[in-house]
Amino acid sequence: MRNIEKYEKAVLDSLNYCDLDIKIENTDKGLKKDCIERNCNACKKQLREWLLAEAEILDNAEKRYLRGVIRPFRDKVRYILKISDDDFEEEYIIMFTKESGNVTLPRFDENTMYKGMELGKKYTCEELGI
Repeated sequence: MRNIEKYEKAVLDSLNYCDLDIKIENTDKGLKKDCIERNCNACKKQLREWLLAEAEILDNAEKRYLRGVIRPFRDKVRYILKISDDDFEEEYIIMFTKESGNVTLPRFDENTMYKGMELGKKYTCEELGI
């Protein structure tokens, strides 16, 4: 059992829902403030659904970029990895294809992009939503 499941009622009962959508950054979808008359029960329900939903691995900009990059050879991609180069404090994305060639994208500073991807974990295009 996860903590959210065990302590959900206590947490939700004690939260101040007003302006919570502003406090939780980068919510692409799901957590929207619709309260007109401080309807805390509606906010509570919405927050619960958002907390229990699967988090997206990539944000919309990252998805859009990767979709564009892999479009010509999407059916040939086996998996995609985020790799860290500790010597330069940089990370990069590499796509392994079903054929002999791999595609390496430009490097970026550590923890600045693709934050939802775990280092060294193999992701399919479907898992990343691209």
